[in-house]
Amino acid sequence: MGTKSSADREAKRLYWEAHLSRWEASGLGQSEYCRRNGLGLHRFIYWKKRRAQGNSPVALVEWPIPRQEEVFVSSPVPALCVMVGPRYRIEVRSGFDPGTLDTVVRVLRDL
Repeated sequence: MGTKSSADREAKRLYWEAHLSRWEASGLGQSEYCRRNGLGLHRFIYWKKRRAQGNSPVALVEWPIPRQEEVFVSSPVPALCVMVGPRYRIEVRSGFDPGTLDTVVRVLRDL
């Protein structure tokens, strides 16, 4: 089975982009536009949704968290200190959830 080239995919995207633009300018409903132009309604809706998803920018935003004073609680049970790179230190006490710790370490490592 052959694979479609990026030129083929781009041509298909441009084809549907042109139809979606003409549909928006036509004032017709989706079904009527598709009927008049010999297009499958489900395919038309697929490309309409795909175009809408492609236009929504995705960005990460840094959200400042106010610094709070460190509070040290004395405990008879010693804590395990996990260092994640030079920036993060996690103190783990008895009763911790290993799955949560693993998730937190992975997230901090990827920052």
